[in-house]
Amino acid sequence: PGPDLLEKDVALFFQTIKKEPILAPADPRGHNATVNLVSSYMEPFHIQGIMAAAVRLGGNHVGMLMVERTDGPHPWALDEQNFLVAVADVVSLALE
Repeated sequence: PGPDLLEKDVALFFQTIKKEPILAPADPRGHNATVNLVSSYMEPFHIQGIMAAAVRLGGNHVGMLMVERTDGPHPWALDEQNFLVAVADVVSLALE
């Protein structure tokens, strides 16, 4: 397990995930919403690709699911994005 991602430390990342069902930058080191994750989260764990989907309960953001790659930047395919959103939706249903 890695460190906790605190909203106060990576505010734009959380703001984006609260507004969008998926965040899947091809290059997280250059993406506005994920650039603040680089030194504190990505570099220590050799993460080069990241995708996150919101988990919602009653319309409110309660968490997220993240998928990470360590073998290089990864342009996330639409089916990969759809799969993660579907899993996040199942988690949301399980929490109801």
